[in-house]
Amino acid sequence: MPDFDLIGDYMASDAARALRGDVRAFLDEETASGRVRPGRQTWTTYDRAFSERCGARGYIGMVWPRAVGGGARHAFERYLVTEELLAGGAPLGAHWIADRQSGPQI
Repeated sequence: MPDFDLIGDYMASDAARALRGDVRAFLDEETASGRVRPGRQTWTTYDRAFSERCGARGYIGMVWPRAVGGGARHAFERYLVTEELLAGGAPLGAHWIADRQSGPQI
């Protein structure tokens, strides 16, 4: 069972605020440029180019080991990025299942 005090400590940290700010700025840029139109069905909306840009920023495969191309980041960081992408209505359908479920099983 997770230590919720630890989760709370992480979510209130400067590192979490910086990561959250980075994701929000990315989404603001994507929306302002017209490349992304926020929607409600974020996990079923397919946008390969958006997923490629997420990957370039290290937002895909965050918790996977570096040996297989991942970021070796903490699950809390992945949670935070996913939370912001979903809240922003980002189109995640091109990578959602692979990043969250399939990839970790390989």
